[in-house]
Amino acid sequence: MITDEQYTKAVPQFETTERKLREIILPKINNGYVVISQGFIGSTQNGITTTIGRGGSDYSAAIIGALLDAEDIQIWTDVDGILSSDPSIVKDAKKIKIMSFNEAAELAYFGARVLHPETILPAVKKNIPVRVLNSKNPSSSGTLIVAKPKTDKRCIVKSIAYKEGITMISIVSTRMFLATGFLENVFDVFHKYETVVHTVATSEVSVTATIDNVKNLSHIIKEVKQFATVSVTDKKAIICIV
Repeated sequence: MITDEQYTKAVPQFETTERKLREIILPKINNGYVVISQGFIGSTQNGITTTIGRGGSDYSAAIIGALLDAEDIQIWTDVDGILSSDPSIVKDAKKIKIMSFNEAAELAYFGARVLHPETILPAVKKNIPVRVLNSKNPSSSGTLIVAKPKTDKRCIVKSIAYKEGITMISIVSTRMFLATGFLENVFDVFHKYETVVHTVATSEVSVTATIDNVKNLSHIIKEVKQFATVSVTDKKAIICIV
């Protein structure tokens, strides 16, 4: 896996990685070998070891499967697939048999712990089905994730996920109405400090954003206060209903 040089959160370089896979791995597979490779760990173009970060092993599997045009990608976990809610909170949470890429991505992004948000992205681009299976119960059919599953009109809500440790930042324009470029200025500050915004709500005079990475919060507040008033509320949570 060839990556850039962000050593603890490295970004895979798809074109270079695909070339390496097709040169080294694909001939082995075509000759009947079962190839076992690690996930999570990569290297730069110069051979310096990097790590991809949380969820890197599943993400690695998805990248390799997609770049080699696999028939499907299997993610083996310790639960019977994606469930209707967190089983540590809801004891009778039900397994979801089939769901769409968009539904799975939404749940993963907002706290479902079975999948990392980036895991299914390579599969989406190649339209490759993803199966979430249980290594402790291999006979279980798990959850199948596809582009366009058949819809069950009786199923209004498939799953509920949550994300804790959320900080809410309310930003009010110092002008009467949102001036041209106000939102751009706000999000330029978040981008500058590499802080991901999870949700956004806007009105005529304000914008409220939620984040979970507060490492650079003081710097963000200081810069935004140059053109707006800012208030911060912490210890919040986001609930996602899919």
